[in-house]
Amino acid sequence: MEEQETREKPRRRPFGKKGKKHARKAETIVDEEDDGPNCFVIRKGKCSASVKRLTTDFRLVMSPRTASHLKEKKSNTLRDYMAVSSQLKVTHFYVFSSTSVGNAYLRVAKFPSGPTIVFRIEKFCLQQYGILFSSSFLLSSPHKRPA
Repeated sequence: MEEQETREKPRRRPFGKKGKKHARKAETIVDEEDDGPNCFVIRKGKCSASVKRLTTDFRLVMSPRTASHLKEKKSNTLRDYMAVSSQLKVTHFYVFSSTSVGNAYLRVAKFPSGPTIVFRIEKFCLQQYGILFSSSFLLSSPHKRPA
């Protein structure tokens, strides 16, 4: 008798159970700039000098996520800013305005579709006055450090 080689046959998959080839997903690189909301701080209409200064101070407060050197013109409308905002990934608008009587208002709007909240500004202190008062307070303080 002839000797037959005993080979183990590889297991076959049942029909329709072909091995799937998964493509590896590209790793997403998270930029630090994209993780938070970006905003525009805008002035609308005729504003007093103090409201203009308040706008620049508010830009400094929101400085890591806002356009600090935004060029504003009288001819710009809110739609102009909205057209640019999608390209710059802007999510919030802070719009300062004042009336002829002297009342100042702040509108906070979420873009593209969100609520708009209106605040009436009754009192505010500008940065220059805050620095002036704090330095004069420190100079006139009776609890000075000994030299």
